Amino acid sequence: MKKILSSAILLLIFVKVGMAQAQYQPYSYQFYQKFNEDLYSTQTSIHTSLRPFVIDNALRHRYDSLMNYGTDSTKKRSWAHRKLFNEHLLEIKQSDYTFFADIVGDVNIGRDLSGKKSTWLNSRGYQLGVPLAKTSTSSLAVGKTRPFLPIT
Repeated sequence: MKKILSSAILLLIFVKVGMAQAQYQPYSYQFYQKFNEDLYSTQTSIHTSLRPFVIDNALRHRYDSLMNYGTDSTKKRSWAHRKLFNEHLLEIKQSDYTFFADIVGDVNIGRDLSGKKSTWLNSRGYQLGVPLAKTSTSSLAVGKTRPFLPIT
C-alpha cells in the first residue's frame, strides 16, 4: 500500500498538463519555415520535429500574423481592387435565387535558356454560377487558351 501511495504522489508531482492541437495549420514545408525564428530561439524550448506545432504563447503572434496575411480588415481597398481580387464581378442576390459571374484569366511567361526563346501561355474566360442549396453550387466556366511555344 505504501508503494502505491508513494507512486501516486510522485505521479501527481511530475504530471504536466497536456496540450492538444486546436488551430488549423497548413501542412507544408514553406509554412513551417516561417516559424524558424521563434522555434530556434534561445528563449523557447519547443520540440521542433513534431508537426503540426502546438500553438502556445511563444508562437501565437507569428501564427496570427501568418493566418491573417492578405486579409483586408481596414476595408481601404478601392472598388475595382475588391471586384477583381476578392469579390464576384457581378453578383445578384434575391430572396429566391442568387447568381454570380466572374472574368477569369491567367498569364504564364517563361524563357527557354538553351534555345534563348520566350514561351508564354495566355488564358481567358468567364464563369457563371448559381448556388443550388446551402452546400452546393452549379457553375459554367468557358475559356480560351493561346500558347506560344518555340519549335526546336
